[in-house]
Amino acid sequence: MKYINALEYSVKELTEKDNDIRERMDEFKAHLYSDKFINSDIERDRKDWIAVADVLRWINYIKWGN
Repeated sequence: MKYINALEYSVKELTEKDNDIRERMDEFKAHLYSDKFINSDIERDRKDWIAVADVLRWINYIKWGN
């Protein structure tokens, strides 16, 4: 019985972690669709670029939540 309870707890914990990661991924998608990256063709100032450091920071945030 303890084994089943442990598995149920693990499933619950992993589900919560998965939901958190999905929320952070949605935040990143919203960031990419923000005004910072829109109308790059019109203004010609390369607003469509994103720094590698920013991407790495987002990946770390998505993965670890900090």
